[in-house]
Amino acid sequence: MTSRERARSLRRVHRVPKAPSVGGDDTPRIYRLNGIGIAVMTFSATGALGLGVFLGVVFRQSDEEYLWAARLLFIFIGVCVVWWAMTAKLVLTRDTIQSGRRTLARASIRGRRSRQQLILEPNDGSKALKIDASWFAWDDVLDHWISSLPDLDAQDHDAAVAALLASPQFGESESAREASWREAIVVTRVLNVATVAICVWALFWPVPYPAVTFCLSLLPFVALGLWTLGGGRYAFLERHGDLRPLLSISFLGAILALMLTMMRRHFGVVDLALLAALGIAAGLALALLLLREAKTWRERLLLVPAMACLFALHVSLTAANANTVLDTQPSQSFRVAVLRVSPNDTSARLAPWGPFRTADNFAVARHVGARLRSGRTARVVLHPGAFGGRWYAIDDWSAHSAPSAGTAGGAALYDDGRCPDDTRR
Repeated sequence: MTSRERARSLRRVHRVPKAPSVGGDDTPRIYRLNGIGIAVMTFSATGALGLGVFLGVVFRQSDEEYLWAARLLFIFIGVCVVWWAMTAKLVLTRDTIQSGRRTLARASIRGRRSRQQLILEPNDGSKALKIDASWFAWDDVLDHWISSLPDLDAQDHDAAVAALLASPQFGESESAREASWREAIVVTRVLNVATVAICVWALFWPVPYPAVTFCLSLLPFVALGLWTLGGGRYAFLERHGDLRPLLSISFLGAILALMLTMMRRHFGVVDLALLAALGIAAGLALALLLLREAKTWRERLLLVPAMACLFALHVSLTAANANTVLDTQPSQSFRVAVLRVSPNDTSARLAPWGPFRTADNFAVARHVGARLRSGRTARVVLHPGAFGGRWYAIDDWSAHSAPSAGTAGGAALYDDGRCPDDTRR
């Protein structure tokens, strides 16, 4: 594929037939929005104006100042979008290109990049000119003018390939380095496919639950192991021009899937200090490792903290899940008065019980909340936890037979070895 064909494939070009070339008098050629640009601007303006009018109609009797400010803000945004759509244009001459108020001379352009936008980088390192190429009508003259500029993406790709094949950490010869690179790509693809399959398994049919959560908990550690022990063949932070296979896809996908899977188990943790300490320690360790690879301030201030926080969350969730799944010690059951149930049946306010010395709100499964009633009792089962982190599950007492009772902490206390919601299943 030639550079011109690549440029056309990256830009969704709208062709204008029989476009004349720029003449000798250097008459400027003006390009307005095409159908795609008009549709996007129309949708945006209609949405902003409609939301402003909607707020004005629904809250017309309200005197709150923030509502008036919100109405005016959305109407102002809609008017600005309409004005931009009416004035947006590209102006092309033989030696210059203009977008908005910015004009670049052809001689001052270092080259072009094609991502979500067409990017023209100046020679002096100043701010690049970004153009939403797919929003404007495009003809042969503009296409030839842009395509004749150096393709910086292609240059970066060629330089990255040359640097990778020259790196001694990938092998002793160029053929060995290329084979090592392709092997890393295959391993990453296998890991990504396995991640997708396990995430689908976890989100749609998480049975057996211990096996599902074990696989999800393991995947981020596998990705980190490949990254740290792979001899530099794998990348963990996405960076333009880096040809090494990226492992963060499996890392992020498994963490999100584990979080969503555990949210459906509806158990609570009493002792959070140990779990939080494990998560914070793991997050700090990963941050220190990633800072060695980070090269820009954007990576150091945004990507590294985000990855570290997600890994801290993952370690805490993994520890909490293992603490419940591996717990085989005897539990305690409390008969607790229900003070109030939320309208959507997802939380209930319970009287003081066990480690909770004051009334508090607790999240419950929707099917449990539908059975709970204010003034009746709920069954709360408190488990010691496999690692000493106490956890509990809440159910409707009427669904269980009541063994002989004692008293503890103002609530009826029973000895029972199973969780009513079978959370460890």
